[in-house]
Amino acid sequence: MHEMSLLRDAVDIVSDAVKDADVKAVTKVVLAIGDMRDVVEAYVPSLFERLTRGTIAQGAGVEIIHVPMTARCRKCGFVMPIDVNDEKSWTCPSCGTYKDFRIITGNEFMVKSIEVEMRPGGVRDDGVQHE
Repeated sequence: MHEMSLLRDAVDIVSDAVKDADVKAVTKVVLAIGDMRDVVEAYVPSLFERLTRGTIAQGAGVEIIHVPMTARCRKCGFVMPIDVNDEKSWTCPSCGTYKDFRIITGNEFMVKSIEVEMRPGGVRDDGVQHE
């Protein structure tokens, strides 16, 4: 189950990102997951909950943003959606070149954003004091 390893890394990234700030709690984590990652989305919430126990992110919600697979044609530069299971999508709709492209999105697994609750009187990363 590679989801466990990926999410463990994401939890580490979140914890490291907020460790030197005046953060009371992480309330939400948004993950960008590419379609090529073959992640079983149904596993993500429970694994995230388990891996955040005892951390500043315990109780945080997790949201997934899907990143479709796209490629850039090497001949004309056109960016097109690709479906690895549909050979018809391997032809550039702009110039007709077949199977001559470079994958540019769809393999991501990253922490896109972190929402936090600040401690009273703390200072956000942008230097603004809040109450």
